[in-house]
Amino acid sequence: MTWRRWAVLFDLMRVGLRKPAAVFGALRMQHIKTLVYAVRHEPPSLILHNFGQLLGNGARTSLHPEKRQFEFEGITIYLEHILQLSGRIEIKGWCHSPENLISKIQLHGDENCIGEMTTGLDRPDLEQRYGRQYSKAGFHGLFEVRESVALWKIVILKPDGVSIHCPIPDYSAESRYQEWTLIDKDFRLTPRQILRQLKRSSGEKKLKVALAMSSEQRGLLQLHNLPCIIQTVPDEFKEADLVIRLHPKTYPQPDLVWQVILAFERSGRNARLLYWDEDYVNQDKTRSNPVFKPRWNPDYLLSWNYIGLDFAYRPTGREHQILFTHPIEVWKNAPKLSAAHLPYVLSHRMDSRSEAEANDEEYWYRKELLSAQHSGTRVEQGLYPTTFRVHYPLEEPQEVTIIVPFRDKLELLKSCIQSVEKFPPSIPLKWLLVNNCSELQETREYLDRLLSSRSDIKVLDYPEEFNFANLHNTAMKQVDTQFVLFMNNDIEALHDGWLEAMMEHAQRKEVGAVGALLEYPDGTIQHAGVLVGIGGAADHAFKYLPVNEPGYGMRAQVVQQLSAVTAACMLMRTEVYKEIGGMDGRHFSVAFNDVDFCLQLRQKGYNIIFTPYARLSHKESATRGIDQSPKQRERARREIRAFQDKWSEFLKEGDPFYHPMWSISSGHYLFRG
Repeated sequence: MTWRRWAVLFDLMRVGLRKPAAVFGALRMQHIKTLVYAVRHEPPSLILHNFGQLLGNGARTSLHPEKRQFEFEGITIYLEHILQLSGRIEIKGWCHSPENLISKIQLHGDENCIGEMTTGLDRPDLEQRYGRQYSKAGFHGLFEVRESVALWKIVILKPDGVSIHCPIPDYSAESRYQEWTLIDKDFRLTPRQILRQLKRSSGEKKLKVALAMSSEQRGLLQLHNLPCIIQTVPDEFKEADLVIRLHPKTYPQPDLVWQVILAFERSGRNARLLYWDEDYVNQDKTRSNPVFKPRWNPDYLLSWNYIGLDFAYRPTGREHQILFTHPIEVWKNAPKLSAAHLPYVLSHRMDSRSEAEANDEEYWYRKELLSAQHSGTRVEQGLYPTTFRVHYPLEEPQEVTIIVPFRDKLELLKSCIQSVEKFPPSIPLKWLLVNNCSELQETREYLDRLLSSRSDIKVLDYPEEFNFANLHNTAMKQVDTQFVLFMNNDIEALHDGWLEAMMEHAQRKEVGAVGALLEYPDGTIQHAGVLVGIGGAADHAFKYLPVNEPGYGMRAQVVQQLSAVTAACMLMRTEVYKEIGGMDGRHFSVAFNDVDFCLQLRQKGYNIIFTPYARLSHKESATRGIDQSPKQRERARREIRAFQDKWSEFLKEGDPFYHPMWSISSGHYLFRG
């Protein structure tokens, strides 16, 4: 627990001592559980605000509001997510007024009204944590911005016509990162704490650590009292149990060696590769551009060197004769690599290699690795410099059944089928159209024409209430092909080779499911993978980002492993679907059934792959619409609670392909508040 969290508890204790009657009169067991959860996960100001609401207005004096929280005349507004994309600004948060003092919430740029927020949005996460009065506290806005704006403001309009103006502070990445670096050290153990932990394993052989770095870099390290034998490279390299390698233009954090040794010991000395987060520094030693990395993600490493050139590894056998300078070299010599990620910034780079130099080196490492481990593969340049695409040869024979559920909306179904025919795959296809209670005569006539003219199309009637999971479970009983592609009726293919790009991964024995890059008709991203934990459950990464933007760490434009992908367009082996037992239609009839299914796949040891080389258009919920009725909203809340209960341990640990420093209020890789 960081010092900020302890400060919250101290403030709450002061409130309790000042108002003991209020504390013991108001507290209930659910409040205590909520407080324990909040202290671990929520920003301090939010904890104090909500606890103050519980105890009454007298507790307000202990609040320490952060930049994103504002309080005016009984109204509290909390900004969770602010993102400016090219030509757009998106704002998400919640606003609470115990006396219904809010009429409208607007966004103003300078002195002009940009637009009005959608308010009254369901927030079951807030309701669960803080009470029913927060159940519809959410608001959201996505606005077009054509001119530069010097000052953004949230404007709250009250029923009596009075307006309250809340200036939005600087939320640029640079500003937020400078704030974060001030408390960076509070997120990891100190050398004294590490020494205390390492002494518990004092009976083991003393570790020999070789430092592959310059004397200047070693001089920046805190090496006093280290419970290991420090060696130099190349003098004593042959006897090392662990090698820590730094790029010549890297400045290490003083506790780098301590943190690496602790992670190595926690792995039982079995980790072959250890890596950590980094950032960049200029001549004035100002830190910027943090590189917060996911846990071990081999497909991501093949696509882009997210690990960098600062890492540690455990040499074995003949590797004591070789100093590795790239993480792929370690992987090449240990195909079933055990890797450990340290989620702390432990090194700072002065600058990077030129793109041309980096591209040539990175290409060579990948070619060497794949020639040793995967025959028939080839490497080519990716969508951006220093990114790469690995092609896996397609196996023969292959046949795919495309399952498309629909209810009338013929224009969508026709466009879906025609788009696939416009960009026909080289893989044989069958169609299974699942008719979920269509009512129009023109729909029946169209289906009759299809069935009479095409032998590759079948129609399955599903006359039950819409249940995405059960519908597909029923359809899967009719599938007799090796592969199955789940495709919503509002999906359209956009280019040649889209299915082949998915198939080259779906055929890999270690892969359970493959998802595609989906874009809205306006050219912004609808799906670039799923991040688990966002919004209390899960959400898509990079929504509304222009489709050609790389995203943080190139992650919108490279092949990588993720925890889940959407079943709006998902390819997998039929036998794997049956092995899992299908989707859970009991708890997830509409939402989270695909995320739940992917997490089950990962529990079975399968990987989930996202590829941007299959790009399709998705209108999203064009047939069903969005959940607006009370019945639909209650179902949505029920599914969120079910997901949180079923995957509570996963949510507690955090998505391995995300990072604890990123906010769980948005899938845009923003700093936590």
